[in-house]
Amino acid sequence: MPRIPDAALHCVVYLYPSEFDAYQGKKIGGTGFVVGVPSLANPKEHHLYIVTNKHVALGLEDEDACPFVRINMRETGTEGHNPLFPHRIKAGKQDVKTMDVLPLTVKDWTPHPAGDDLAVCPVGLSREHYSYTYISTDMFLDEGKMRSWYIGPGDDIYMVGRFINHEGQQKNSPTVRYGVISMLPGDPIKHPDDHMQESFLIEMKSQSGYSGSPVFVYGDKDRFRNEHNMSMHLLLGVDWGQLLGRPEPVLTREPDLGTGEWKYKPTNQFFTRYPTGMAKVVPAWRLLGLLNMDKFKMQREGQDQIIADARERARTELDSASDEHSNFLAGLKQVLSVSKEELDRRLQADKEQRKKKRKEAP
Repeated sequence: MPRIPDAALHCVVYLYPSEFDAYQGKKIGGTGFVVGVPSLANPKEHHLYIVTNKHVALGLEDEDACPFVRINMRETGTEGHNPLFPHRIKAGKQDVKTMDVLPLTVKDWTPHPAGDDLAVCPVGLSREHYSYTYISTDMFLDEGKMRSWYIGPGDDIYMVGRFINHEGQQKNSPTVRYGVISMLPGDPIKHPDDHMQESFLIEMKSQSGYSGSPVFVYGDKDRFRNEHNMSMHLLLGVDWGQLLGRPEPVLTREPDLGTGEWKYKPTNQFFTRYPTGMAKVVPAWRLLGLLNMDKFKMQREGQDQIIADARERARTELDSASDEHSNFLAGLKQVLSVSKEELDRRLQADKEQRKKKRKEAP
């Protein structure tokens, strides 16, 4: 696996239950990332959304919701960190924020209509203020690409997300975990909310905090052939948790009355589930279906119309300015083509005509 592109690192954001928790970096919440849907009016522009798991943004219960988003700011100072406020850096006499919190609410997030563990929120992010990249929907893995490029078990993958034990206090500092695809989507996996979730299984450790992280599949240029003859990093999907083993009874340590030796006996009251080292990933095509809901399409169409109208006005103003410039050049050319004697005659005639008008005036 080569070094991953910076774009995969900088698209990540963190989610928290409150603004205070976000600035303090409390060990609670999950991960999200920014995606972009190309504008039909201008393919160079993208409509931006923040993506995470439904169980992160909305919670399995109301009190578990983490709708607040922490995102990195563009840094303008490098003279050291403020010890009282770790999320600020000293820039001369002023402190500059290194991260910001978007005060989103549960109502701002839209879950997948079919029950998939996904939620998105449309956002407007200024590059003048925020430091981020986005994953274009052109980079989403779909079932067609999976078949044509023969993607399957054993292919390299990596995940970028929030390691809550060392997430970064001054700014978001996501970590990377690597693995391979273990199983393609087939039999769905039962979600804690009872939804049967279509999922990839990947051989990679996950833990609390990584929920909502983007997972990418990697292929070199010989494998993922494309028009740019470059290696490809495609969005495989969104991590939604680790796969736990079957419940096992908790053992108690008791002395054997006959031999005096300590023995372990299972209890009938307490059970535990051990991590299997497998993570579960919602396929990227399920996320694309959420982004293509009618309400989001209508929003994008309205924004595209505004972009198209603005471009048309700019083009009209440019054409008008071009016409005025052309008329000026034509007049100038006409003047320059007149001889000096003829120009003097015209100036004298114009002077006499103005003098005559003044005499005739009452």
